[in-house]
Amino acid sequence: MSATYPIHDPADGSFVGDAPAQTAAEVDDAVRAAADALPAWSARTAYDRERVVRAAAAHVRSRADAIGRLMAR
Repeated sequence: MSATYPIHDPADGSFVGDAPAQTAAEVDDAVRAAADALPAWSARTAYDRERVVRAAAAHVRSRADAIGRLMAR
């Protein structure tokens, strides 16, 4: 997958970046991979799942300024 499409700021039309253009088959593959991963995720303890989700949340918080700037565009 190498095709992309441009993302522009709706407020002023400035270029923000490129987003990957996924085919229907690529989306189907991603959905299938998520479904295939569910049994292993479900087999983890609640404590283990909490640790993973908290780590992901910490990563998002560490990027909060950048995420906020993008969301405000």
